[in-house]
Amino acid sequence: MKKFLTIGEITKPHGIKGEVKVFPLTDDIARFKRLKRVFIDGREVQVIYVTVGNDRAIMKLEGCESVEDAEKFRKKTMEVPREEAVKLEEDAYFIEDLKDCTVFDSDGKELGQISEVIQTGANDVY
Repeated sequence: MKKFLTIGEITKPHGIKGEVKVFPLTDDIARFKRLKRVFIDGREVQVIYVTVGNDRAIMKLEGCESVEDAEKFRKKTMEVPREEAVKLEEDAYFIEDLKDCTVFDSDGKELGQISEVIQTGANDVY
């Protein structure tokens, strides 16, 4: 199992004070409000504050003071240590943990492996 879980992708700078806009890769965007730190490119970054909208989070990260600073994070993914991830209900799984799993039909016939999960908003495509 991976030690870190991907929770979002920084899409672009927001405003002029170094905030970034984040596309969440989670089913509950409100989880972002509880973040104290994230990891970007393996480096720990402290979260100053988070504002949550309908489908995006706006985040202020430590050391990110300008549009130019924020631009350096464009298209970067955010991760959290697995032990800091939200606890899941029984029989629920992180998408990261489903990748490379073998899929069988109800008769036990192997169908293949999950190579990617595409989140469309309406439903996930495996």
